[in-house]
Amino acid sequence: MNPVKANLLAALIVLTGGGPETVLHEPTYVYYFFDVQGNLLYVGITNNLRRRWEQHEADKPWWHLVARKESCLYSSRQEAERVEAHQIRTHRPMFNRAMNGWLR
Repeated sequence: MNPVKANLLAALIVLTGGGPETVLHEPTYVYYFFDVQGNLLYVGITNNLRRRWEQHEADKPWWHLVARKESCLYSSRQEAERVEAHQIRTHRPMFNRAMNGWLR
């Protein structure tokens, strides 16, 4: 294993308290933000909803548009990442940049 990968793996072990399988199999949320008309504004992924939503509130200029929040819990981060990517590509939320495939 090259030194960069070894350092990343060591950091993952410290952060998660286990090996890389801990990260992949950690329960993970896919969350959705909607405006008052029900338009999908953003799709995201996290293992800590409260912390992530507080981060959005602190640094997203569009946060004031969020009228409804929804989330779904998945048994692994890998599964949640697949769902998140599918939702973004299918619904093209207004404020997602990654995987959106087009500019607004």
